[in-house]
Order: sequence, then structure tokens, then C-alpha cells
Amino acid sequence: TLVLMDATGSMGGVILQCKAAVHEMFRRARQILQQEMPNMNLNMFQLQFAFYRNYNAPIDKMFEASVWTADPEVLRVFIDKTKAGYGLGDEAIEIGFRHANEMAENE
Repeated sequence: TLVLMDATGSMGGVILQCKAAVHEMFRRARQILQQEMPNMNLNMFQLQFAFYRNYNAPIDKMFEASVWTADPEVLRVFIDKTKAGYGLGDEAIEIGFRHANEMAENE
């Protein structure tokens, strides 16, 4: 599952809440998967977090994505390093959508 998030200047509080919730996201998803598909390898459930900012951000900060992982701690560390910023101007959400489309095509 890809989680695409706005990381522009006003989103700092949401990013902090996301970091706090990542372990709970995994716990709930794994609980549902165990109920619905008891023979499924739970490591097959992976998440990737991706953040986009505004077009005025430096190119290396306009879009950032974590690795795909089944380990919520890896994502928490990635989110912890993500800072909200570059809030003026148009948001680069199209870059996030392009990434989502590329991920879907590679499945």
C-alpha cells in the first residue's frame, strides 16, 4: 500500500501524527489479514510512504519516498526525518501521482 502525503509547510502536525500512527496501521492491517486470510505470510503486507512538496522546493526535496517495507519501525524512522516545508506556490502532487502510477504498472 502506498501512502502519498502532502509535506508542504502547513502539514508538520499531520506528519507527526502519521509517525505516531504507523505501528497502529500495521497492527490493524495484520489483524484483518489474519482474520480474512489466515494462511497469508504477513510480511507480504508492505507499506511505502511518499511525500510531495511545492514546486519551489529543491528538486531533491520536492518528492521523497521510503523503501517498501513490512517493518513499521523503518517507516517511522523515514517519517521522523521528513520535515514539512516549501509551502508557497503550487503543490507538486502530480509527481506523487506519477510515482503511484509507476508503482501500479510495476506490480
